[in-house]
Amino acid sequence: MVLRVDPDRLRANNVSPDEVIAALTSGNTVSPSGTIRVHDQMPIVSANTLVVQPSELGKIPIRPGANVYLRDLGVIEDAADITTGMLSSTAGAPSTSS
Repeated sequence: MVLRVDPDRLRANNVSPDEVIAALTSGNTVSPSGTIRVHDQMPIVSANTLVVQPSELGKIPIRPGANVYLRDLGVIEDAADITTGMLSSTAGAPSTSS
């Protein structure tokens, strides 16, 4: 998923890019919830809190109690980030690598 943050919306809500990153980090995690005994084994049971739909990311609060959410700061898409490559020179001729 891709979050395209609008700088004007950041300024309007007095939110820094670091706060957006912190909200994503805390609101989109996989954390173990404990173990379960199955015969002679004790596998870890996880509480999968990763979002599946783009709209779920929008519900993550930037600051608890401040009523500002990720959805208020830009566009959230079920997409891949734009890939870019480097332009370099090989034996004097332009070449690309990714």
